[in-house]
Amino acid sequence: MSLISRLTPTQRASLQREYDQIRMRDLDEQDRRRSWAKEQCPQLFEIRSQIASISSQAARDRILNKRMEGPDYSERIEELVERQQMYLDNLDVPQDFLDPVYACHKCRDTGFLPDGQPCSCYISKAVRLVYGSMNNRNLDPDASFSSFSLDWYSKEPGPDGQSPRTKAETVLRQAKDFAKTVGAGHGYVNMLLYGNPGTGKTFLTNCIVSELLQLNRSVIYFSAVDLFEALSYTSRIKSGAQGLGDATFVTECDLLVIDDLGTEMSNAFTRSVLFDVINTRLNLRKSTLISTNLAPSGLRSLYTERISSRIMGNYQVRQLTGEDIRILKLRKEGLSGAPRADGIST
Repeated sequence: MSLISRLTPTQRASLQREYDQIRMRDLDEQDRRRSWAKEQCPQLFEIRSQIASISSQAARDRILNKRMEGPDYSERIEELVERQQMYLDNLDVPQDFLDPVYACHKCRDTGFLPDGQPCSCYISKAVRLVYGSMNNRNLDPDASFSSFSLDWYSKEPGPDGQSPRTKAETVLRQAKDFAKTVGAGHGYVNMLLYGNPGTGKTFLTNCIVSELLQLNRSVIYFSAVDLFEALSYTSRIKSGAQGLGDATFVTECDLLVIDDLGTEMSNAFTRSVLFDVINTRLNLRKSTLISTNLAPSGLRSLYTERISSRIMGNYQVRQLTGEDIRILKLRKEGLSGAPRADGIST
């Protein structure tokens, strides 16, 4: 079953309404530009009218196989176009300022290409509808950078001389930069966030996702188990290939999140799929965020050098350390019998 065929009638209608609204905004913007330009330079529209008239006459004469006297149509049009460009330059606007306005020039905001195939912008919107519920299911409603508390991280230096608090401060700042880059819509960055269970990886991942969703970026959030289940029918994802069916969610979203990598059942299939997902998004320069309990050495052991080298060579590698925050919270709440980080019950 393809991604598009998974859309329900309600979802299809929703997409149609969205494109209708986009085209209405396009027309409003086009009218605004033309009204402004006409007020500033009426001669500009006289020239455009002449160009349209000559072009129509040229088309009629070609059909009737007629020849005109004097300068040919192309010379006259070229002269008028040069004058039009001069007026537009004087207005300090782009040369296409008066052309039809489109958010997506490939499909002209219809959602579909001339051959009837769905445009990439339509697929991207469909991805959000079909798989977007995964964001709602996995996303912590309280997650935000402002709610990420550093108080749970010890200020005592660790074996490497840095305290968990210092590391968390650095990773939080880097996570904000990561979200800012992806949120800008023209940046490309990847991150591997690793550390022991309970050190805040998933919550910080949720903070990044929450920030990007507020910026209207398309984010697909999978646990590793869910990702491989969703791709279980796909034997191979070819890098940069078209017509990937349901697997297009791998390529279309602004950010793909794979949470808790390493918790899935590792086998030849999952390793193959993971390589293809990572490699495809690297080739397409699409951002990916992976969180895992595995250190880099664990990634190499579980997923082979071929996969780990692509991650370590193309991702920002960030580590969170410290005690299990869930246990610390239980202690703070004073729940009797809560286990300590050293395994001894209180």
